[in-house]
Amino acid sequence: MARLPGKPGALPHLRIRPQKSGATYYYFDHGKRPRRETPLGNDYGVAVQRWRALTGLVDLPACAPPTLRQAVERYRQEIVARLPKAQRRALRQEIDALLSVLSRSVLTTATLRRRHVGMYLHLHQRRGAPLRLSVTLRAFWRWCHREGYLHGAS
Repeated sequence: MARLPGKPGALPHLRIRPQKSGATYYYFDHGKRPRRETPLGNDYGVAVQRWRALTGLVDLPACAPPTLRQAVERYRQEIVARLPKAQRRALRQEIDALLSVLSRSVLTTATLRRRHVGMYLHLHQRRGAPLRLSVTLRAFWRWCHREGYLHGAS
């Protein structure tokens, strides 16, 4: 298990470095070895804006749910990018196949239903590996639900 944060509510990967002169500088820690930090400046407001740009956090409007393509692109940036190279390549092929079938109509994540997933699995059953495809879709479905894209979807 991970340690409890020293400062609850602190932004992850945002490092505060007070200087001897009294000035405070903010850095974005990329979390890799060797340690690499990107300077964000000494103004907290500007540093938070740059931090949001580096972490890829984008506020999606509540009135317009994202399309399936937008959700898949965000899933690629946040989840698939952290996977090993071979797994990333396999997931990229599966996600491209998913988009080729389901993005013919302009589906939003709010209108995505289980029958669409069933249609996709039925079309790709002949190609083999339906279990792997269903695992990928389930992981994507759970991620969308966790992000709040599937509110009220069954």
